[in-house]
Amino acid sequence: MHVNRGFTVEQTITATIDLPKQQYPDLAHRVAFYRETLSRLRGVPGIEDAAVTSVLPLTGDSWGDIAQASGDTRTRMQLPLESFRSVSPDYFKTIQLPLIAGSFFSNSEWGKNVAVISDETATKLWPGKDPIGRQFRRAADPSEEPFTVLGVVGNARTISLATPDPMLIYVPYWYRTDETAGLVIRCVWQLTLAHLRKLTLAHLWKLSGPGSWLWRFDGAGAGA
Repeated sequence: MHVNRGFTVEQTITATIDLPKQQYPDLAHRVAFYRETLSRLRGVPGIEDAAVTSVLPLTGDSWGDIAQASGDTRTRMQLPLESFRSVSPDYFKTIQLPLIAGSFFSNSEWGKNVAVISDETATKLWPGKDPIGRQFRRAADPSEEPFTVLGVVGNARTISLATPDPMLIYVPYWYRTDETAGLVIRCVWQLTLAHLRKLTLAHLWKLSGPGSWLWRFDGAGAGA
């Protein structure tokens, strides 16, 4: 039976990178690596888009947290749990996750606490209201700067095809990037997995040298 994912896997290849803590000990070092990596990947012939994400599509969930909307007086125990994703700005375009309101975040918001939320999240946090421009805080750290909602994307099945996603919140990778992250690469049909791997590794070696990270290709949506 056909299941509507809400995003596309055609022409995409995914990979996982594990960065050694010794060479990338903090957020600043990791973000700098991925920012340069994405810049180099976009220059590879045959690659249309590339993005980094804390969790690759259809590989489960890993970061659960509670978002408390500004003005919501409920206690933490009364608030619903959301799934969070840390992504680069081009993630939505790379997997073709549709925007239904507002805008995606971009590098022009670099360093700011901004967010894109799913339609399910918008409905639950601000029922009957326009969520664009509204703010929330993570209940785990209520003292930090609030996140401002810039956009709303369509509901999808990015965690598992078996069930629709729960409430999802996407924050920029400059806010949080762990040692392990996923890359999603959209390529032209003619580009094979082996060819893409060769081109990508060559560019990453120029960036940081072989052996400074662990890279494994997870699969391809097409062209492999």
